[in-house]
Amino acid sequence: MRNKGSFARGSLIALILILLPVVAFSAQKVTPGSTCKVHKQKVTYQKMVFTCTKSGKKLVWSRGVTILKPTPSPTSTPSPTSTPSPTSTPSPTSTPSPTSTPTSFENLVENSAGIPFAAWSKAVEQITFSKSALGNPTVIIGPNTALSYKTPLVSLNLTSALYGSIKQVDNVYLIYYSLKDIVWAQGEFDKLNNNSTSGAGAALNNCRTESTCWGASSWVNAKGDGLLLIAVGVQDTNHTSGSLESHEYTHTIQMFQAPISYFSLPRWMLEGGAHWSQGAATYHQNFSDYLEERKRNTGELFSNPSIYTAQWLAEFLNPNPATNWAYWATYENYRLYDVGLLATEALVALKGPETFMHLYTDVGSGQSFLQAFEKKYGLAWSEAVSIIAQTIEAEINS
Repeated sequence: MRNKGSFARGSLIALILILLPVVAFSAQKVTPGSTCKVHKQKVTYQKMVFTCTKSGKKLVWSRGVTILKPTPSPTSTPSPTSTPSPTSTPSPTSTPSPTSTPTSFENLVENSAGIPFAAWSKAVEQITFSKSALGNPTVIIGPNTALSYKTPLVSLNLTSALYGSIKQVDNVYLIYYSLKDIVWAQGEFDKLNNNSTSGAGAALNNCRTESTCWGASSWVNAKGDGLLLIAVGVQDTNHTSGSLESHEYTHTIQMFQAPISYFSLPRWMLEGGAHWSQGAATYHQNFSDYLEERKRNTGELFSNPSIYTAQWLAEFLNPNPATNWAYWATYENYRLYDVGLLATEALVALKGPETFMHLYTDVGSGQSFLQAFEKKYGLAWSEAVSIIAQTIEAEINS
């Protein structure tokens, strides 16, 4: 493995790291903090999953993570009224019981309270027992830039494992830059993007001033490489937890499945799918943290339930999606993210994250979105969209 291009000494830092996670297995005794040998190896010991992580230059076992579904009391089942509201986040003990988990479109609305846990559980299972399919990553840091999130490849590997059986880019480049490095970042991006006019001005768009230097964008170039252009400035949870990296890497998976025809899928799927993925991957170890991330990203919907009725939501989700995304230009842009997140979460709760991502794969193979959706979910989109809209309405009014 080698760096792409040459750079003046001291002008930037280039790191090329390859993580090789393996499927968790049992029977090996593990002590947290003790030395391990294979980076990202997962081991199940005494009903806990331990991960081989980096600590400085050493590889050591992490603290164990217990991954168990909460067992409900035999005498009581939480009602939909115990669904987390936008103003309070319940502890894992108030997680919806398995009896409220949706299993089909027929009971999705009535079991809307169980959607967050059902989707999160499927993500946890996928990440824990799947291998990362991350290709060759290169992290490039600008000469005047310091990372807010120090371990970006951890985030990329978690997100990759979330969609582990799905083909992903062979090479991915992460370009980090601050306000002082905009010209440098655009130059690096242009070289990796084969000097294509696509993406011209992208670095500036992500970072126009010190207080607005927080954006990121994703691309797949003509060679099939993933490019992540990430501005470093604002220090918030999204920029210090790895969720931003997760969001952008998800976009490369989406685009890699359907490099031309991904415009034929609803636009909310692109942003909502990435928004859900970042929460599921980043906070797969703790359901309460997942709910906090969910609340941060959907709070406006829960605060204005009278606006976002089932009729409004069905029209937004659009039963006959336009192929050029112009349909969604009349809506506030962030609805692509928060409404899209809740719609994605409902679909993942039913069929898991990989089935949702395979909609991109099928469309990339020549199917229409309507054909791919009915094939994967067993119901015409024109019928499903009404149910999803009613489900989201039930959630934000709970």
